[in-house]
Amino acid sequence: MKNTWERTELERAIIVVNEFGQPVNKKSCELTHFIGVLARSGKQCPLYKRWQKVNKSRKKDLLDIIKTKFDIRGDADKWILQSISKKDMSDKNKRNWQKRSLYPLIGKKSYAQIREELKIQLGREPSRVDIFERSFEKADITNNSEAVKQLEQMKELFKELPEGSLNEPGPDDIYA
Repeated sequence: MKNTWERTELERAIIVVNEFGQPVNKKSCELTHFIGVLARSGKQCPLYKRWQKVNKSRKKDLLDIIKTKFDIRGDADKWILQSISKKDMSDKNKRNWQKRSLYPLIGKKSYAQIREELKIQLGREPSRVDIFERSFEKADITNNSEAVKQLEQMKELFKELPEGSLNEPGPDDIYA
């Protein structure tokens, strides 16, 4: 992150966000890593406090630091603050990540980036099945038989939906 820390306001990396405030361009990964560094730094972020107890002026200071290094095109403040708040869960996330049975092939890309790519490619909002498929398949290679099985089940269920119906996210959707 040395290059990011040394960046002046005139050299800020451009970050494009979607309608949910999630970064979606190639520099998104750099922003996410920078947020992680800030969140874990005892100097910028008080690790000894629960995020809810951190005062608003400290949160604004963190946003200001980020905005001196990144030119964020759109309103991403809520997403950034949520990302910082999640960093204190990193140990729990690591343990849960080790228990997974499905292994996505998206590398450092976020699901928001995948969604934006699919939106352009498909000319419509991608379904969660579309995003799942893109996340677990790469150049016609699927790295996990469980992912193949799940994807086949989702596609079969998707075919059974009534014409014109939407598979809205929820506890009983195809993805769940």
